[in-house]
Amino acid sequence: MDELQRTPQVAKQMAKHGAGAALTTGIRRFEKRVFKPWWTRDGKRLEAENYSIRLAHGGRRETVGLLTPDIREAARRAARFHLVLKTQGWDAAHGDLSPEQARTIANKASPTVGGLIEAAQAVAVHIRPVTLRQYASSLRWLAAEIGGIDANPARFGQAGAAAWRQAVDALSLAALTPRAIETAIAGYVKRRGATPESRRTAQAYARQARGLFSRSLLRLLPFEIVSPFAAVRIEAPRPPKYMARFDSTTLAMSARRDLRDADPECWKAFLLLLGAGLRKGEVDLLTWSNVDTSRGVVRVTSGKTVDSAAEVPIANETAGELERARAAAAGLFVLEGHPVAEGNLRVYRAEDTFERLATWLRSHGVTDRKPLHALRKEAGSLVNAAGGIHAASRFLRHGDIGVTAQHYADARTRVVVGVFDGGAKAEGGR
Repeated sequence: MDELQRTPQVAKQMAKHGAGAALTTGIRRFEKRVFKPWWTRDGKRLEAENYSIRLAHGGRRETVGLLTPDIREAARRAARFHLVLKTQGWDAAHGDLSPEQARTIANKASPTVGGLIEAAQAVAVHIRPVTLRQYASSLRWLAAEIGGIDANPARFGQAGAAAWRQAVDALSLAALTPRAIETAIAGYVKRRGATPESRRTAQAYARQARGLFSRSLLRLLPFEIVSPFAAVRIEAPRPPKYMARFDSTTLAMSARRDLRDADPECWKAFLLLLGAGLRKGEVDLLTWSNVDTSRGVVRVTSGKTVDSAAEVPIANETAGELERARAAAAGLFVLEGHPVAEGNLRVYRAEDTFERLATWLRSHGVTDRKPLHALRKEAGSLVNAAGGIHAASRFLRHGDIGVTAQHYADARTRVVVGVFDGGAKAEGGR
């Protein structure tokens, strides 16, 4: 029938017929596909209250609960779910049907905190074990803050720690949303009095937890996840500039008097921490074969970063004292100690020596939270005062001079340009 022969009545009938066809292929089609799941218990057939539908898309098949006992409403929801599924995918379809159900499905599908840590430990060969352990510890801290899992004192015992870790590892990564992360950081800082120290601590935890979501690691994991830290603003650390709270010369003279003969192990540790600026772990693993007193250097073969391996110059008096100590040494390592079980990364061979030295330092005016590390900082400060920030960066073996600049003001000796004499000259610091 052409357009000229179509009367209003005929047009109305055709429209009604078209609507019926559309309805049949739409909602009515899904009325035939929705069903109420059933099961048998004790010989009786039991049926679910609400309708469901089975759908497949993108190589994935699911039975979708439609959350209604009305067949017409179930068919309408099924038709809409199918449309959104075909155009936007599973996540959008579940979210359109029920945001709460979408969150539940996401939580079930998402890996857990423990699953991520276990998978990372299996594939992260490019990350040092001690670093990976710090990442895992920080992620657990953050997840516990978000999940409301109390860090009560009992967790520091062996049984309590295992129970706490099990509870945290069972949390879904879906709970680590950007808003949840920022709320957890803010809550921790507020509980600790909103001090600069609490802010630095919280930001440090967040940065280390973020390490488990790096691009280089995510592409190695056996599952697909998106980093929740992409939209989280983590402040760059701004540690306070180092300021000496003790006189190093007076401290060294006291150490020679008190430790040289009475506690030679502490004396050697003191020399290497202050005289060579070594880190605690580097002193712990230093062998006599890497102490070259004839050349006046200590060789560090491994350390915190790739830049840690280097030769560190030492003064003649330090070399002489180390050579004197070598004559009485009986072992491979400069410091005597006890074997450490493999994988126990927080225990040092010479832990007893370090504890005795820390006690001695505190009794002689070194009030820093980490008195042994304060000796390394003082060594860097002395080199910086004599040779400038670049010399201090080389001496401390920082990977970037910016790291050195964060902790130390520039040299006390200033180099100024002489406008009238056409040269540069050094002046004493003000």
